[in-house]
Amino acid sequence: FAWGTANDTGAEQGHENIFAYEAQAQEGGYVNGVIAAMLSTSNIIGVVGPVEAGDAKLYIDGFVAGVKATKPDAEVNISYTGSFGDTALAAEAANTHIKAGADVLTGSAQQVVGA
Repeated sequence: FAWGTANDTGAEQGHENIFAYEAQAQEGGYVNGVIAAMLSTSNIIGVVGPVEAGDAKLYIDGFVAGVKATKPDAEVNISYTGSFGDTALAAEAANTHIKAGADVLTGSAQQVVGA
């Protein structure tokens, strides 16, 4: 069961079956960026994110770093929708990336599945 933060796990309150963790979104983003760069033939990759903050931004920053480490000349186009649930806006952003030549797309929120 998740509780508090990585520093406050509730152990002081006698909660022995609780573990806290902090996800490192940029690490998963980096690996996905490497894969995206390897798959891209146009060297143009599109990313749709909800907001430029928190784990969403960390993921995208890691993704861009992974792409650039694999293909330094690749172009990574990023769009932020300002929403975690507006799939129509995410679809519009994805289509913009496709029209710009992106042959690999990803996102940092669940909205991309609906887009």
